[in-house]
Amino acid sequence: MLPAADRIVRGCPSAIPITLDQAEVRCVLSPGNLPAIRTSRQAKNLISAAAHHLPGLHDQALTERLRAWIAAKPNLA
Repeated sequence: MLPAADRIVRGCPSAIPITLDQAEVRCVLSPGNLPAIRTSRQAKNLISAAAHHLPGLHDQALTERLRAWIAAKPNLA
């Protein structure tokens, strides 16, 4: 049996290697910015993985937090 969506997603925001404030600023794609690009892509991948579980979430605070991250996702590399 699979764990509940809340349990799967709960640890995701804390595993994201940047803050939400940082994610709300567009990542600059340039050869000199490779560490920031890698970090941005890690964040984007975690958000994408968590977003698949959005319909199954029951915790309202967790849902709102995930929606904020999803809204910031277009700024990521």
